[in-house]
Amino acid sequence: MRHTCAVVAGAVLAFATTAVFSQPSQAPGGVLLEIKRFVVEGDANPLSQQETDAILARHLGTHKSLDTIEAAARALEDAMREQGYSFHRVIVPAQRPAAGELRLRVLRFNIAQLTVSGNQNFSNENILRALPELQAGQSPDVRELSRQLALANEHPAKRLSIQIKESQKRDHLDAEVKVRDVPAMQTFVGLSGHTRDHDNTINRNTGYTRLTVGHQQSNLFDRDHAATVAYTTSPDHLDDVKQIGAFYWLPLYGYHTTLNAYWTYSDVDTGTVGVGGQNFDVSGRGEFWGLRGTYALPKLGLVSQNVSLALDDRYFKSDVGFQGIALPSSVVGSRPLSLRYAVQHAQAEGSIGAQVEYVHNLRGARADDDLAYSTARVGADPNWNAWRYGIDASYSFSGGWNLSGRFRGQYADEALIPGEQFGVGGTSSVRGLRDRETTGDRGHSFTAELQTPELYAGIVPFVFFDYGSVKHVVPVVGVDSSNSASSVGVGLKWNWQRKLEVSAALANVVDGVAGGTPQGHVKLHFSAFYRF
Repeated sequence: MRHTCAVVAGAVLAFATTAVFSQPSQAPGGVLLEIKRFVVEGDANPLSQQETDAILARHLGTHKSLDTIEAAARALEDAMREQGYSFHRVIVPAQRPAAGELRLRVLRFNIAQLTVSGNQNFSNENILRALPELQAGQSPDVRELSRQLALANEHPAKRLSIQIKESQKRDHLDAEVKVRDVPAMQTFVGLSGHTRDHDNTINRNTGYTRLTVGHQQSNLFDRDHAATVAYTTSPDHLDDVKQIGAFYWLPLYGYHTTLNAYWTYSDVDTGTVGVGGQNFDVSGRGEFWGLRGTYALPKLGLVSQNVSLALDDRYFKSDVGFQGIALPSSVVGSRPLSLRYAVQHAQAEGSIGAQVEYVHNLRGARADDDLAYSTARVGADPNWNAWRYGIDASYSFSGGWNLSGRFRGQYADEALIPGEQFGVGGTSSVRGLRDRETTGDRGHSFTAELQTPELYAGIVPFVFFDYGSVKHVVPVVGVDSSNSASSVGVGLKWNWQRKLEVSAALANVVDGVAGGTPQGHVKLHFSAFYRF
Protein backbone atom coordinates (compact mmCIF):
# COMPACT_ATOMS: atom_id res chain seq x y z
CA MET A 1 0.00 0.00 0.00
CA ARG A 2 1.21 3.33 -0.84
CA HIS A 3 -0.55 6.56 0.18
CA THR A 4 0.26 10.25 0.10
CA CYS A 5 0.00 12.01 3.48
CA ALA A 6 0.12 15.78 3.97
CA VAL A 7 1.12 18.18 6.71
CA VAL A 8 -2.09 19.57 8.16
CA ALA A 9 -1.90 23.08 9.50
CA GLY A 10 -5.29 24.58 8.83
CA ALA A 11 -6.04 27.75 10.73
CA VAL A 12 -2.93 27.13 12.79
CA LEU A 13 -1.73 30.67 13.10
CA ALA A 14 -4.97 32.58 13.33
CA PHE A 15 -3.85 33.66 16.76
CA ALA A 16 -0.83 35.61 15.43
CA THR A 17 -0.25 38.92 17.15
CA THR A 18 -2.12 41.81 15.59
CA ALA A 19 -0.02 44.82 14.72
CA VAL A 20 -0.79 48.26 16.15
CA PHE A 21 0.48 51.29 14.23
CA SER A 22 0.52 54.72 15.79
CA GLN A 23 -0.32 57.06 12.97
CA PRO A 24 1.70 60.26 12.59
CA SER A 25 -0.01 63.48 11.69
CA GLN A 26 -1.42 63.54 8.18
CA ALA A 27 1.11 65.23 5.90
CA PRO A 28 0.14 67.78 3.25
CA GLY A 29 -1.03 66.29 -0.03
CA GLY A 30 -2.47 63.20 1.63
CA VAL A 31 0.92 61.55 2.21
CA LEU A 32 0.83 59.44 5.39
CA LEU A 33 4.49 58.52 5.53
CA GLU A 34 7.60 58.49 3.40
CA ILE A 35 9.68 55.37 4.06
CA LYS A 36 13.38 55.56 3.26
CA ARG A 37 14.52 52.48 5.15
CA PHE A 38 13.09 49.30 6.72
CA VAL A 39 14.57 47.82 9.89
CA VAL A 40 13.72 44.16 10.67
CA GLU A 41 13.90 43.52 14.41
CA GLY A 42 14.86 40.35 16.22
CA ASP A 43 16.85 37.26 15.27
CA ALA A 44 13.91 35.25 13.91
CA ASN A 45 14.24 36.35 10.27
CA PRO A 46 15.21 33.20 8.30
CA LEU A 47 16.06 35.18 5.15
CA SER A 48 19.43 36.75 4.46
CA GLN A 49 19.89 40.51 4.69
CA GLN A 50 20.33 40.67 0.92
CA GLU A 51 17.07 38.79 0.29
CA THR A 52 15.22 40.91 2.83
CA ASP A 53 16.45 44.20 1.35
CA ALA A 54 15.51 43.11 -2.18
CA ILE A 55 11.95 42.25 -1.12
CA LEU A 56 11.38 45.45 0.82
CA ALA A 57 13.05 47.77 -1.70
CA ARG A 58 9.93 47.98 -3.85
CA HIS A 59 7.96 49.28 -0.84
CA LEU A 60 10.18 52.28 -0.18
CA GLY A 61 8.72 55.70 -0.92
CA THR A 62 5.52 57.52 -0.02
CA HIS A 63 2.50 55.76 1.51
CA LYS A 64 -1.00 57.17 1.79
CA SER A 65 -2.63 54.41 3.89
CA LEU A 66 -1.84 51.77 6.46
CA ASP A 67 -2.73 49.06 3.90
CA THR A 68 0.22 49.91 1.68
CA ILE A 69 2.54 49.98 4.69
CA GLU A 70 1.34 46.56 5.85
CA ALA A 71 1.79 45.25 2.30
CA ALA A 72 5.54 45.38 2.92
CA ALA A 73 5.13 43.08 5.92
CA ARG A 74 2.94 40.72 3.88
CA ALA A 75 5.49 40.60 1.04
CA LEU A 76 8.27 39.62 3.42
CA GLU A 77 6.05 37.02 5.07
CA ASP A 78 5.04 35.54 1.68
CA ALA A 79 8.69 35.20 0.71
CA MET A 80 9.36 33.28 3.92
CA ARG A 81 6.40 30.99 3.27
CA GLU A 82 7.59 30.25 -0.27
CA GLN A 83 10.89 29.05 1.17
CA GLY A 84 9.17 26.73 3.63
CA TYR A 85 9.01 29.01 6.69
CA SER A 86 5.26 28.80 7.15
CA PHE A 87 5.41 29.32 10.90
CA HIS A 88 6.88 32.84 10.78
CA ARG A 89 4.84 36.03 10.86
CA VAL A 90 5.84 39.63 10.07
CA ILE A 91 4.06 42.49 11.86
CA VAL A 92 4.29 46.27 11.98
CA PRO A 93 4.75 46.99 15.71
CA ALA A 94 3.40 50.11 17.41
CA GLN A 95 5.83 52.95 16.70
CA ARG A 96 6.28 56.59 15.72
CA PRO A 97 8.49 56.49 12.62
CA ALA A 98 11.27 59.04 12.48
CA ALA A 99 13.67 60.05 9.73
CA GLY A 100 11.87 57.80 7.23
CA GLU A 101 12.70 54.60 9.14
CA LEU A 102 10.02 51.92 9.66
CA ARG A 103 10.48 48.92 11.92
CA LEU A 104 9.13 45.42 11.13
CA ARG A 105 9.19 42.52 13.55
CA VAL A 106 9.45 38.79 12.68
CA LEU A 107 7.70 36.36 15.01
CA ARG A 108 8.66 32.69 14.96
CA PHE A 109 6.26 30.04 16.29
CA ASN A 110 8.22 27.13 17.73
CA ILE A 111 6.97 23.65 18.60
CA ALA A 112 6.08 23.54 22.29
CA GLN A 113 4.80 19.98 22.57
CA LEU A 114 5.56 17.06 20.24
CA THR A 115 3.48 13.87 20.56
CA VAL A 116 3.06 10.57 18.70
CA SER A 117 -0.25 8.70 18.59
CA GLY A 118 -1.66 5.54 17.04
CA ASN A 119 1.60 3.61 16.87
CA GLN A 120 1.17 0.03 18.04
CA ASN A 121 4.23 -1.68 16.55
CA PHE A 122 6.89 1.06 16.42
CA SER A 123 8.25 3.15 19.30
CA ASN A 124 7.89 6.93 19.54
CA GLU A 125 11.64 7.25 19.05
CA ASN A 126 11.48 5.18 15.88
CA ILE A 127 8.66 7.31 14.46
CA LEU A 128 10.37 10.63 15.20
CA ARG A 129 13.70 9.40 13.86
CA ALA A 130 12.18 9.51 10.39
CA LEU A 131 11.29 13.21 10.85
CA PRO A 132 14.47 14.96 12.06
CA GLU A 133 13.08 18.36 11.01
CA LEU A 134 10.32 18.07 13.63
CA GLN A 135 11.91 19.07 16.94
CA ALA A 136 10.45 20.54 20.12
CA GLY A 137 11.64 24.11 20.65
CA GLN A 138 12.18 24.73 16.94
CA SER A 139 10.15 26.04 14.03
CA PRO A 140 10.08 23.44 11.22
CA ASP A 141 10.83 24.15 7.59
CA VAL A 142 7.61 22.90 5.98
CA ARG A 143 9.23 22.02 2.65
CA GLU A 144 11.94 20.00 4.36
CA LEU A 145 9.37 18.33 6.61
CA SER A 146 7.25 17.42 3.59
CA ARG A 147 10.22 15.69 1.92
CA GLN A 148 10.95 13.73 5.08
CA LEU A 149 7.31 12.73 5.46
CA ALA A 150 7.13 11.44 1.88
CA LEU A 151 10.23 9.31 2.44
CA ALA A 152 8.95 7.98 5.77
CA ASN A 153 5.74 6.86 4.06
CA GLU A 154 7.65 4.61 1.69
CA HIS A 155 8.09 2.21 4.59
CA PRO A 156 6.08 -0.99 3.99
CA ALA A 157 4.60 -1.22 7.50
CA LYS A 158 3.63 2.30 8.60
CA ARG A 159 2.01 5.51 7.38
CA LEU A 160 2.47 8.89 9.07
CA SER A 161 0.59 12.17 8.99
CA ILE A 162 1.32 15.37 10.90
CA GLN A 163 -1.13 17.76 12.53
CA ILE A 164 0.12 21.13 13.78
CA LYS A 165 -2.20 23.26 15.90
CA GLU A 166 -2.24 26.17 18.33
CA SER A 167 -0.55 25.49 21.64
CA GLN A 168 -1.72 26.53 25.08
CA LYS A 169 1.68 28.17 25.38
CA ARG A 170 1.52 31.67 23.92
CA ASP A 171 3.07 32.12 20.45
CA HIS A 172 3.86 28.40 20.18
CA LEU A 173 2.53 25.37 18.32
CA ASP A 174 1.87 21.74 19.20
CA ALA A 175 2.65 18.96 16.73
CA GLU A 176 1.10 15.50 16.68
CA VAL A 177 2.41 12.67 14.50
CA LYS A 178 -0.44 10.27 13.76
CA VAL A 179 0.54 6.71 12.87
CA ARG A 180 -1.14 3.76 11.17
CA ASP A 181 1.06 0.68 11.33
CA VAL A 182 1.14 -3.09 11.09
CA PRO A 183 3.60 -5.52 12.71
CA ALA A 184 7.14 -5.16 11.40
CA MET A 185 7.49 -8.93 11.11
CA GLN A 186 5.06 -10.53 8.67
CA THR A 187 4.72 -13.77 6.77
CA PHE A 188 2.77 -13.76 3.52
CA VAL A 189 1.23 -16.26 1.14
CA GLY A 190 0.08 -15.54 -2.39
CA LEU A 191 -1.73 -17.57 -5.03
CA SER A 192 -2.06 -16.29 -8.58
CA GLY A 193 -2.77 -17.68 -12.00
CA HIS A 194 -5.08 -17.78 -14.97
CA THR A 195 -7.15 -20.16 -17.04
CA ARG A 196 -5.74 -22.12 -19.98
CA ASP A 197 -3.76 -20.39 -22.74
CA HIS A 198 -4.93 -20.67 -26.33
CA ASP A 199 -1.63 -22.42 -27.13
CA ASN A 200 -0.87 -24.89 -24.36
CA THR A 201 2.57 -25.92 -25.66
CA ILE A 202 4.41 -23.07 -23.93
CA ASN A 203 3.25 -23.59 -20.33
CA ARG A 204 2.13 -27.22 -20.33
CA ASN A 205 5.13 -28.27 -18.21
CA THR A 206 4.90 -25.41 -15.71
CA GLY A 207 1.16 -24.97 -15.18
CA TYR A 208 -0.95 -21.85 -14.91
CA THR A 209 -0.89 -21.30 -11.14
CA ARG A 210 1.84 -19.85 -8.93
CA LEU A 211 2.15 -20.19 -5.15
CA THR A 212 4.36 -17.72 -3.27
CA VAL A 213 5.42 -17.85 0.38
CA GLY A 214 7.63 -15.26 2.01
CA HIS A 215 8.69 -13.44 5.15
CA GLN A 216 9.45 -9.79 5.86
CA GLN A 217 11.15 -8.00 8.76
CA SER A 218 10.76 -4.25 8.26
CA ASN A 219 12.49 -2.80 11.34
CA LEU A 220 15.91 -4.35 11.52
CA PHE A 221 18.21 -2.67 14.07
CA ASP A 222 15.24 -0.38 14.93
CA ARG A 223 16.29 1.69 11.91
CA ASP A 224 13.46 0.72 9.55
CA HIS A 225 15.64 -1.53 7.40
CA ALA A 226 13.34 -3.97 5.57
CA ALA A 227 14.49 -7.44 4.49
CA THR A 228 12.25 -9.83 2.57
CA VAL A 229 12.66 -13.33 1.15
CA ALA A 230 10.15 -15.15 -1.05
CA TYR A 231 9.82 -18.47 -2.87
CA THR A 232 7.48 -19.12 -5.80
CA THR A 233 6.52 -22.43 -7.38
CA SER A 234 3.68 -24.10 -9.26
CA PRO A 235 1.38 -26.16 -6.99
CA ASP A 236 0.99 -28.87 -9.66
CA HIS A 237 4.58 -28.69 -11.00
CA LEU A 238 6.67 -28.33 -7.85
CA ASP A 239 9.86 -29.67 -9.44
CA ASP A 240 9.54 -27.64 -12.63
CA VAL A 241 9.03 -24.12 -11.24
CA LYS A 242 11.42 -22.50 -8.77
CA GLN A 243 11.67 -18.74 -8.30
CA ILE A 244 13.56 -17.27 -5.36
CA GLY A 245 13.77 -13.62 -4.41
CA ALA A 246 15.45 -11.50 -1.73
CA PHE A 247 15.04 -7.76 -1.21
CA TYR A 248 16.62 -5.21 1.14
CA TRP A 249 15.42 -1.62 1.66
CA LEU A 250 17.47 0.88 3.66
CA PRO A 251 16.28 4.46 4.36
CA LEU A 252 18.69 7.29 5.14
CA TYR A 253 16.15 9.77 6.47
CA GLY A 254 18.51 12.64 7.19
CA TYR A 255 19.85 12.48 3.64
CA HIS A 256 16.54 12.10 1.74
CA THR A 257 17.89 8.84 0.34
CA THR A 258 16.88 5.20 0.10
CA LEU A 259 19.06 2.27 -0.95
CA ASN A 260 17.61 -0.90 -2.46
CA ALA A 261 19.20 -4.25 -3.24
CA TYR A 262 17.65 -7.38 -4.72
CA TRP A 263 18.57 -10.86 -5.92
CA THR A 264 16.31 -13.25 -7.83
CA TYR A 265 16.63 -16.65 -9.44
CA SER A 266 14.13 -18.17 -11.84
CA ASP A 267 14.11 -21.46 -13.73
CA VAL A 268 11.14 -20.44 -15.89
CA ASP A 269 11.22 -17.88 -18.70
CA THR A 270 8.33 -15.65 -17.60
CA GLY A 271 6.41 -14.76 -14.50
CA THR A 272 6.58 -12.48 -11.48
CA VAL A 273 8.62 -12.74 -8.31
CA GLY A 274 6.96 -10.86 -5.44
CA VAL A 275 9.55 -9.43 -3.06
CA GLY A 276 9.24 -6.74 -0.41
CA GLY A 277 5.95 -5.36 -1.66
CA GLN A 278 7.35 -5.09 -5.19
CA ASN A 279 6.86 -7.32 -8.21
CA PHE A 280 9.86 -8.20 -10.35
CA ASP A 281 8.75 -9.25 -13.83
CA VAL A 282 10.88 -12.13 -15.03
CA SER A 283 12.01 -11.61 -18.63
CA GLY A 284 14.07 -14.79 -18.87
CA ARG A 285 15.25 -17.85 -16.99
CA GLY A 286 18.40 -17.12 -14.99
CA GLU A 287 19.89 -15.15 -12.11
CA PHE A 288 19.55 -11.42 -11.49
CA TRP A 289 20.72 -8.90 -8.89
CA GLY A 290 20.62 -5.15 -8.62
CA LEU A 291 21.34 -2.04 -6.54
CA ARG A 292 19.49 1.28 -6.63
CA GLY A 293 19.93 4.56 -4.79
CA THR A 294 17.12 7.12 -4.83
CA TYR A 295 17.42 10.76 -3.74
CA ALA A 296 14.32 12.86 -3.03
CA LEU A 297 14.74 16.32 -4.56
CA PRO A 298 13.10 19.42 -3.01
CA LYS A 299 9.38 19.64 -3.73
CA LEU A 300 8.03 22.21 -6.18
CA GLY A 301 4.75 23.19 -4.56
CA LEU A 302 2.62 20.03 -4.67
CA VAL A 303 5.06 18.32 -7.01
CA SER A 304 7.48 15.78 -5.55
CA GLN A 305 10.49 14.62 -7.52
CA ASN A 306 13.38 12.21 -7.19
CA VAL A 307 16.38 10.96 -9.09
CA SER A 308 17.84 7.46 -8.87
CA LEU A 309 20.86 5.55 -10.09
CA ALA A 310 20.73 1.76 -10.51
CA LEU A 311 23.07 -1.04 -11.49
CA ASP A 312 21.63 -4.41 -12.51
CA ASP A 313 23.32 -7.67 -13.43
CA ARG A 314 21.26 -10.11 -15.51
CA TYR A 315 22.24 -13.60 -16.60
CA PHE A 316 19.71 -15.13 -18.96
CA LYS A 317 19.44 -18.84 -19.72
CA SER A 318 16.86 -19.25 -22.44
CA ASP A 319 15.60 -21.77 -24.94
CA VAL A 320 12.58 -19.68 -25.93
CA GLY A 321 12.85 -16.85 -28.45
CA PHE A 322 10.47 -14.60 -30.34
CA GLN A 323 6.72 -15.36 -30.12
CA GLY A 324 7.46 -18.45 -27.99
CA ILE A 325 9.43 -20.22 -30.75
CA ALA A 326 11.73 -22.93 -29.34
CA LEU A 327 15.44 -22.19 -29.83
CA PRO A 328 18.66 -23.98 -28.91
CA SER A 329 19.59 -23.33 -25.29
CA SER A 330 21.79 -20.23 -24.95
CA VAL A 331 23.12 -17.89 -22.29
CA VAL A 332 23.58 -14.14 -22.50
CA GLY A 333 24.07 -11.41 -19.93
CA SER A 334 23.78 -7.68 -19.40
CA ARG A 335 24.88 -5.16 -16.78
CA PRO A 336 22.83 -2.01 -17.40
CA LEU A 337 23.42 1.27 -15.56
CA SER A 338 20.20 3.29 -15.29
CA LEU A 339 19.61 6.94 -14.46
CA ARG A 340 15.97 7.78 -13.70
CA TYR A 341 14.08 10.99 -12.99
CA ALA A 342 10.57 10.73 -11.55
CA VAL A 343 7.99 13.38 -10.70
CA GLN A 344 4.53 13.23 -9.10
CA HIS A 345 1.76 15.75 -8.48
CA ALA A 346 -0.69 14.60 -5.82
CA GLN A 347 -3.89 16.14 -4.47
CA ALA A 348 -6.84 14.81 -2.50
CA GLU A 349 -8.87 13.95 -5.60
CA GLY A 350 -6.09 12.33 -7.60
CA SER A 351 -2.50 12.20 -8.72
CA ILE A 352 -0.33 12.06 -11.81
CA GLY A 353 3.25 10.91 -12.03
CA ALA A 354 5.84 10.37 -14.75
CA GLN A 355 9.30 8.90 -15.04
CA VAL A 356 12.01 8.72 -17.68
CA GLU A 357 15.09 6.50 -17.54
CA TYR A 358 18.24 6.27 -19.63
CA VAL A 359 19.85 2.81 -19.71
CA HIS A 360 23.37 1.96 -20.88
CA ASN A 361 24.97 -1.50 -20.77
CA LEU A 362 28.33 -1.33 -18.98
CA ARG A 363 29.64 -4.74 -20.07
CA GLY A 364 31.50 -6.94 -17.60
CA ALA A 365 28.59 -9.30 -16.92
CA ARG A 366 28.70 -13.03 -17.55
CA ALA A 367 28.12 -13.98 -21.21
CA ASP A 368 27.99 -10.41 -22.52
CA ASP A 369 30.56 -10.87 -25.30
CA ASP A 370 29.89 -10.40 -29.01
CA LEU A 371 29.41 -14.13 -29.63
CA ALA A 372 26.81 -14.52 -26.87
CA TYR A 373 24.89 -11.49 -28.14
CA SER A 374 24.92 -12.53 -31.80
CA THR A 375 23.75 -16.01 -30.78
CA ALA A 376 20.86 -14.60 -28.73
CA ARG A 377 19.86 -12.03 -31.38
CA VAL A 378 21.30 -11.38 -34.80
CA GLY A 379 22.61 -7.82 -34.92
CA ALA A 380 22.63 -7.30 -31.14
CA ASP A 381 25.57 -5.33 -29.73
CA PRO A 382 26.71 -5.53 -26.06
CA ASN A 383 27.17 -1.73 -26.05
CA TRP A 384 23.45 -1.04 -26.21
CA ASN A 385 21.42 1.93 -24.98
CA ALA A 386 17.70 2.44 -24.40
CA TRP A 387 15.18 4.90 -23.01
CA ARG A 388 12.35 3.71 -20.75
CA TYR A 389 9.48 5.87 -19.57
CA GLY A 390 6.05 5.78 -17.98
CA ILE A 391 3.06 7.77 -16.75
CA ASP A 392 0.59 6.90 -13.97
CA ALA A 393 -2.57 8.85 -13.22
CA SER A 394 -5.70 8.44 -11.12
CA TYR A 395 -8.73 10.56 -10.33
CA SER A 396 -11.51 9.98 -7.78
CA PHE A 397 -14.99 11.21 -8.62
CA SER A 398 -17.82 11.83 -6.20
CA GLY A 399 -19.83 8.78 -5.27
CA GLY A 400 -16.87 6.41 -5.06
CA TRP A 401 -15.93 6.22 -8.76
CA ASN A 402 -12.24 6.10 -9.65
CA LEU A 403 -10.48 6.29 -13.03
CA SER A 404 -6.83 5.29 -13.38
CA GLY A 405 -4.39 4.93 -16.24
CA ARG A 406 -0.93 3.49 -16.74
CA PHE A 407 1.43 4.00 -19.69
CA ARG A 408 4.81 2.30 -20.17
CA GLY A 409 7.23 2.55 -23.06
CA GLN A 410 10.70 1.83 -24.33
CA TYR A 411 12.72 3.31 -27.18
CA ALA A 412 15.88 1.84 -28.71
CA ASP A 413 17.48 2.39 -32.09
CA GLU A 414 19.31 -0.94 -32.19
CA ALA A 415 18.66 -4.66 -31.82
CA LEU A 416 18.35 -5.83 -28.20
CA ILE A 417 18.62 -9.30 -26.69
CA PRO A 418 15.20 -10.81 -25.79
CA GLY A 419 15.56 -10.19 -22.04
CA GLU A 420 16.04 -6.44 -22.54
CA GLN A 421 13.21 -6.01 -25.04
CA PHE A 422 9.86 -4.46 -24.23
CA GLY A 423 7.28 -7.15 -23.56
CA VAL A 424 3.51 -7.09 -24.05
CA GLY A 425 1.14 -9.58 -22.45
CA GLY A 426 0.07 -10.67 -18.98
CA THR A 427 -1.46 -9.07 -15.90
CA SER A 428 0.90 -6.06 -15.98
CA SER A 429 0.16 -5.08 -19.59
CA VAL A 430 -2.41 -6.78 -21.88
CA ARG A 431 -4.56 -9.25 -19.97
CA GLY A 432 -5.76 -12.24 -21.96
CA LEU A 433 -2.32 -12.84 -23.50
CA ARG A 434 0.54 -14.96 -22.19
CA ASP A 435 3.21 -13.17 -20.14
CA ARG A 436 5.48 -11.29 -22.56
CA GLU A 437 3.80 -13.03 -25.48
CA THR A 438 5.17 -10.51 -27.98
CA THR A 439 8.35 -8.44 -27.58
CA GLY A 440 10.26 -5.78 -29.48
CA ASP A 441 13.16 -3.36 -29.28
CA ARG A 442 10.63 -0.54 -29.08
CA GLY A 443 7.19 -0.68 -27.60
CA HIS A 444 4.55 0.79 -25.37
CA SER A 445 1.53 -0.35 -23.40
CA PHE A 446 -1.49 1.43 -21.97
CA THR A 447 -4.08 0.39 -19.39
CA ALA A 448 -7.23 2.28 -18.40
CA GLU A 449 -9.33 1.08 -15.47
CA LEU A 450 -12.61 2.42 -14.09
CA GLN A 451 -13.63 1.35 -10.59
CA THR A 452 -17.23 1.64 -9.47
CA PRO A 453 -18.43 2.37 -5.93
CA GLU A 454 -18.13 -0.46 -3.43
CA LEU A 455 -20.62 -3.21 -4.24
CA TYR A 456 -20.85 -5.13 -0.96
CA ALA A 457 -18.59 -5.68 2.07
CA GLY A 458 -15.57 -4.06 0.44
CA ILE A 459 -15.97 -5.69 -2.99
CA VAL A 460 -15.15 -3.21 -5.77
CA PRO A 461 -16.05 -3.96 -9.42
CA PHE A 462 -14.03 -2.53 -12.31
CA VAL A 463 -13.83 -2.51 -16.09
CA PHE A 464 -10.62 -2.17 -18.08
CA PHE A 465 -9.02 -1.68 -21.48
CA ASP A 466 -5.46 -2.84 -22.25
CA TYR A 467 -3.35 -2.09 -25.30
CA GLY A 468 0.24 -2.85 -26.28
CA SER A 469 2.45 -2.49 -29.32
CA VAL A 470 6.03 -3.56 -30.14
CA LYS A 471 8.44 -3.11 -33.03
CA HIS A 472 11.77 -4.67 -34.02
CA VAL A 473 14.40 -2.17 -35.16
CA VAL A 474 16.27 -4.97 -36.95
CA PRO A 475 13.90 -7.43 -38.70
CA VAL A 476 13.84 -11.02 -37.45
CA VAL A 477 13.39 -13.81 -39.98
CA GLY A 478 9.98 -15.43 -39.63
CA VAL A 479 8.66 -12.82 -37.20
CA ASP A 480 6.52 -9.75 -37.95
CA SER A 481 8.52 -6.54 -37.60
CA SER A 482 5.71 -5.03 -35.52
CA ASN A 483 2.79 -6.33 -33.52
CA SER A 484 -0.02 -4.97 -31.38
CA ALA A 485 -2.73 -6.41 -29.18
CA SER A 486 -5.61 -5.21 -27.02
CA SER A 487 -8.23 -6.57 -24.64
CA VAL A 488 -11.22 -5.45 -22.60
CA GLY A 489 -12.73 -6.96 -19.51
CA VAL A 490 -14.38 -6.78 -16.13
CA GLY A 491 -13.19 -7.68 -12.67
CA LEU A 492 -13.57 -7.53 -8.91
CA LYS A 493 -11.23 -6.46 -6.10
CA TRP A 494 -11.59 -7.13 -2.39
CA ASN A 495 -9.45 -6.01 0.53
CA TRP A 496 -10.12 -7.33 4.02
CA GLN A 497 -8.57 -5.55 7.01
CA ARG A 498 -5.42 -4.76 5.03
CA LYS A 499 -4.48 -8.44 5.40
CA LEU A 500 -6.23 -10.22 2.56
CA GLU A 501 -6.25 -8.90 -1.01
CA VAL A 502 -8.21 -10.76 -3.69
CA SER A 503 -8.68 -9.80 -7.34
CA ALA A 504 -10.10 -11.41 -10.47
CA ALA A 505 -10.18 -10.07 -14.03
CA LEU A 506 -11.96 -11.65 -17.00
CA ALA A 507 -10.30 -10.50 -20.23
CA ASN A 508 -11.55 -10.77 -23.80
CA VAL A 509 -8.89 -10.34 -26.49
CA VAL A 510 -10.07 -7.72 -28.99
CA ASP A 511 -6.94 -7.64 -31.14
CA GLY A 512 -4.82 -10.78 -30.99
CA VAL A 513 -1.17 -11.53 -31.72
CA ALA A 514 -0.26 -12.90 -35.13
CA GLY A 515 0.70 -16.53 -34.67
CA GLY A 516 -0.31 -16.42 -30.99
CA THR A 517 -3.41 -15.68 -28.93
CA PRO A 518 -6.25 -14.90 -31.37
CA GLN A 519 -9.08 -12.40 -31.25
CA GLY A 520 -11.97 -13.59 -29.09
CA HIS A 521 -9.87 -15.62 -26.65
CA VAL A 522 -11.19 -15.27 -23.08
CA LYS A 523 -8.99 -15.69 -20.03
CA LEU A 524 -9.59 -15.31 -16.29
CA HIS A 525 -6.70 -13.86 -14.25
CA PHE A 526 -6.88 -14.23 -10.47
CA SER A 527 -4.76 -13.56 -7.39
CA ALA A 528 -5.05 -13.78 -3.61
CA PHE A 529 -2.52 -12.41 -1.15
CA TYR A 530 -2.63 -12.86 2.64
CA ARG A 531 -0.23 -11.46 5.23
CA PHE A 532 -0.12 -12.53 8.88
